[in-house]
Formats: sequence, structure tokens, C-alpha cells
Amino acid sequence: MYYLTIYSYVCVNIINLNALIYNTLNGGYFLFNLNKEIKDILITITNENACVEIKDNLYKTKEFKSFLSKIENKNMGFIEHVSFFKEKPFSPPIYDLSSDKVDISPFNRPKHLLDNLREVTIYLNDYSDTKYSNYRIVKEAFKQLIYTKINNIFEELDVNKLLQFIAVLPELIIINILGGNIFQYQQLDYLLNNLLKYKQRIFFHIHYQDLSSFNNKNIIRLISNFNLNILVDFPVNLNELTQSLIKLENKNYRPVFIIENDFDFGKSEEIIRNINLSSYIQVPFFNGRNLTFFKRNVFINKSDIFNENQSIIELLIKKNSNPFYFGKLILNCDKKLYSNFFTESLGSLNDFLDNKEVIINKLIDNKNSNWNKNKFKVAPCNKCIYNFLCTPLSNYEKVIGKNNLCSIIN
Repeated sequence: MYYLTIYSYVCVNIINLNALIYNTLNGGYFLFNLNKEIKDILITITNENACVEIKDNLYKTKEFKSFLSKIENKNMGFIEHVSFFKEKPFSPPIYDLSSDKVDISPFNRPKHLLDNLREVTIYLNDYSDTKYSNYRIVKEAFKQLIYTKINNIFEELDVNKLLQFIAVLPELIIINILGGNIFQYQQLDYLLNNLLKYKQRIFFHIHYQDLSSFNNKNIIRLISNFNLNILVDFPVNLNELTQSLIKLENKNYRPVFIIENDFDFGKSEEIIRNINLSSYIQVPFFNGRNLTFFKRNVFINKSDIFNENQSIIELLIKKNSNPFYFGKLILNCDKKLYSNFFTESLGSLNDFLDNKEVIINKLIDNKNSNWNKNKFKVAPCNKCIYNFLCTPLSNYEKVIGKNNLCSIIN
């Protein structure tokens, strides 16, 4: 008889009679078609002890020798005759990521509920009188990206309530601020002066055409104290974009190019070279007609999934939450809070200031909230052997109407 030991940094995902065994140290893996004996072994090492007895008759089978060869070649474990040990060793069970028994409850002690927050996005207003070259993107992109949001209902946040809200947020949180056109926010000067103490973690997102048409040098100087994302869509007026960037006194800005097709990507690359940008982002935008572009540039395949190895902590976070949404909150200019704009409001700004724990609990306790809903819970991904390694559900899945943005499952 032998003892087979699987190392604690190995994870397994079992779907029906298929198993994916994954080495979190180096990203090594193998797929295996299970028979009853080997499935029983995996059940034991994920439930009881990662050191399991292997009887001689099983040890000699072709299926087990194939399984063992892969385990040893991928540095996932070893086998020794029982005579090598005084008694059966104990090794902590490895993680079966397909099991409902794998559970890490979010950090939900009432005193520390706000520590779950990691990013808050704030819309100061919802209007603009700028004549945008691509008004459609300016109106629609906010559902997919951190982007301008224009309804022209002329709503805006009360500056004092807003400052109260920011003051109670965790110290290390990222705060995104945008509009509509933030330069039309009536209390912008007052707001900026009061935000200077938070400036290292505040990111303003400003459309380049809003900046190009704004000429108050004092406010532009104040804005330049913060991290700036300059939103750029196509067709772009290169001269206008250049003039917008020149206005900023510091270099602490990053253009964000919104890409709908290969032509937009090529133009963004040209701008990056011509202006000599050292920091920038290129972000795809789904317009309802460019699914082919998304299939080439956003959808993933098996090689993408295994491109980088993932730690046990990363995999368990994916198992028990949605890393794309978890910790994110939106404060809209209508004074309502959202986890994203595809869901109903969580409550008002006043509700949060009165009892913030209630708002956060709505997201933590509800297993189907955006914070918790992941690919283990939605079809067809819940039947895919690669679901624990895959990218999390995001806004793209919602606008495209498809949970599996991949070439693996049709």
C-alpha cells in the first residue's frame, strides 16, 4: 500500500466526471477524465486529508499510473510506500472549487462593514452644453465604463452632503468623480478646495471636449492637483485634444481612448505616438454592432485563461464573490446609490449617511447581488471546467447579453 500526498497549493475543479487539477505556484495544470476510484481519491483529499491511501491493486492500474504521472510531472504531489512512514501523515485538504463547502464569508462585522468598500464613483451632475463629436458614446458609455452620463435633467449633488459622504469613506478607497460636464457643477470651486486633502486617491474623469471649451484658469489649476483621466472618443479632434492636455499644469493625466473597432484602435496608436504619451488606456466599447470586434479582442480562449498563474487567494475570492464588482459603489447625481446602473437603487445618500451598514449589508448578504454573483452561479459557465480561472462577470456581459464571453462554450 502507498500514501499519495497532494500539495496544499493545488486546487481542483470537478464537473461531472472531468477534473481540472491546477498548481497555483506555477500555473501548471492538467485535465483528467475520472473513473470512480480516482474520483473517490479526489473527494477524500478535498474533504478529509490530502494524504490518501492507495491500495496495490489500484496503484497498478493504467488509469491511476496516468493520473500519478501527471501529478508528479506537474510538481503537485508525490507517492511513497507506507513503510516509509511510522503512521499515516496528515496534510490539510486541498480546495475543490466546484464544491459548495468552499466558503469564505466577506468581512462583515458591523464595526468594519465599510472596509469592504474599495472604489466609489460619484456623478456630480447629469448635464452638459458641450457639442460632442460623438454624442452617442457620451450618452451611452456610462453603463459599461466610468464615463460621462448625460440626461440633461439638471440634477446635481449637494456639495455639503457630498463632502459628508466622502469623509466617512475608508482612507484607502479610490474615489472617481465625473458628470455630465463637471465644469458646469455650480459648487466646483468649493468642492475642489475641500478635496485637496484627499487628492492622492481622487480621480477626475473629464471629457477632452469639456476641458477644451473651459477657460477658468483657477479651476483648471485646482483640477491639475488631482489624478486625471481624460476621456477620448472617436472621431477625435486632434488639435482640440492637444489643447486640452496643454491646459493641465501637471503631467498627472492619462488619456482613456474608447475603442469601437480596429480603425479607432489604429487612430489611438497614432495619437499615442504623435503626442508621445507615456500613460494611457485603450478601452473597448460595445455599440451593439461590433460583436465581431469584441470576439477578436475581448472574448477569451484557453490560452488566455492559462496565461498567468493565479494564487489560491485569488481563486477563492472568485469562488465567493465577483472581483469586478465587489467593493464598488456608485453615487449618482439623483442622490441614489447603486452597485451598477443595471440594478435598482440601494437607497439614497441620506440613507447612507444615516445608516451606512444597511446599504453595505444589502450587497454582502444577498448571494445574487453584483458583489457576489460569479461564473459559478450562471449558465453556461457553471458547467465549464475552466470557470474558476475565467475573468469575472462585468458590464460587458450585461450589455452583450451573454455570460460566456469566450470561444470555449458556444
